[in-house]
Amino acid sequence: MRHVVPGYVHRPGLHCGSSAMRNLLAFRGISLSEPMCFGLGSGAGFLYVPGLPVSPGVAFHGRVMEMERELCDALAIPFPERAEKDGDAGWERAREAVLSGHPVLISTDLAFLDYFGTKTHFSGHRIVLFGFDDEAGTALLSDSEKEDPQKVPLRSLKRSRSSAVPPYPMENCWCVVRPEGPLRPLPEAIPLALGKNAREMLVPPKGSTAGISGMRRMAGEIPLWPEWTEDWAFAARFGYQVIEKRGTAGGFFRRLYSRYLNEASSHYPPLAGAGLSGKMVVIANGWTEIAGRLREISESGDAGAFLRVSDLLLRQADREEAFWREAASVA
Repeated sequence: MRHVVPGYVHRPGLHCGSSAMRNLLAFRGISLSEPMCFGLGSGAGFLYVPGLPVSPGVAFHGRVMEMERELCDALAIPFPERAEKDGDAGWERAREAVLSGHPVLISTDLAFLDYFGTKTHFSGHRIVLFGFDDEAGTALLSDSEKEDPQKVPLRSLKRSRSSAVPPYPMENCWCVVRPEGPLRPLPEAIPLALGKNAREMLVPPKGSTAGISGMRRMAGEIPLWPEWTEDWAFAARFGYQVIEKRGTAGGFFRRLYSRYLNEASSHYPPLAGAGLSGKMVVIANGWTEIAGRLREISESGDAGAFLRVSDLLLRQADREEAFWREAASVA
């Protein structure tokens, strides 16, 4: 059997999660820009991952882990994401949803998706499953990275969705996004999302390496990376990539968030009065400077240059703390 969800439209985008959610909401008749989806998802974050058991051994990321769920919470839309015990069960549940006319949000590890052609594990890549061909043994995917929908062998997709590579096991998760009542109006959703994002950054869970405190911890520990991992040059390269490449829209997701703040200010005027969009551009530029330093380290092999990155990270932590405190006062 071959089936494609009628009415689903693939549109590429800047970031996997925000473009996938934009496309899924558009399928339900809800027209929001990708920056609006990212911002309503309280998406700007920070997570430091020391002691990573796979190469490069240390890493960091710039968005909150639950952006897609937070977006739905802000709009008062259910987000019934489920995990399945194995790849076969995960495929059957997702296939049934597609057969019932629903595009499905799924999570993947890029290293196992044939069309990426990479061996570097990058878990949590969000894509939309919206078709399949049983006889050919393929699935049809809507991926923000690609201009056109991608056909992928089921064996590849199952492996990608079942990836247990630390620190983010995929667990064959799937979700059908479908409103069940009136949406929360944007003038209410925007301050709700802004307040959540500020709390994520200013008051992360005790003992975590997230938020501003995680940023400062990384600043203190980054000079030690050459002692912690033999892949320190790749760790620097990977750091450059997660700031400027890998679906961030540049500046560690902060340029995308700035665009959200600019758009959201027409629905929630206090944002414009505080000038938060412009202040976030300054922060984005600071992250781009850090990315450049990390790229230089990866190319020069100068481990001592991590000390300069430490100083830049501390400056960024101060900027971000000031920004999020002001954001919290506006929310």
